[in-house]
Amino acid sequence: MVCVCGRAPKNLKKLVENIDTYEPEGDFSEEEIIQFKTDLTGIFPINLVISLETIEKLKEKFVPPISEFDQQLQLCWFIPRKVIERKTKNGKLYWVVEAIDSNNELTRIRCWGVKPHDSVAVNQPYMARLNYDPDWGFSTRSIRHNFRLLG
Repeated sequence: MVCVCGRAPKNLKKLVENIDTYEPEGDFSEEEIIQFKTDLTGIFPINLVISLETIEKLKEKFVPPISEFDQQLQLCWFIPRKVIERKTKNGKLYWVVEAIDSNNELTRIRCWGVKPHDSVAVNQPYMARLNYDPDWGFSTRSIRHNFRLLG
């Protein structure tokens, strides 16, 4: 893009020179493409992250997206967009995971008791067993036991 937009070539020879000059910069990463499309349209490009087959399988198994959470089932799927590390007043680490689903609703999940080996991949689909409180929102006490990365 820089070879065309940044230094607009006047002829074909200059275009080829610009392409050769900026070739080592490489292409955009998948994360950058997802962020660009989200910023541009205001809608998360869910088709780049989770396949339609996976969504259909989740529907067949009656696993709703997080914005349609069923308190009796306590199971849902979502895509983490951001993981924010925080500490309690006693100095214990916890995470606030900002997640989105097929309804394009952003939801926060508080993850208590985070261990050093725990991890959550951003822009990857997850299924999880969560607790919900109308005043507090979504939470979980164990990422390792309750979060499952979907293929």
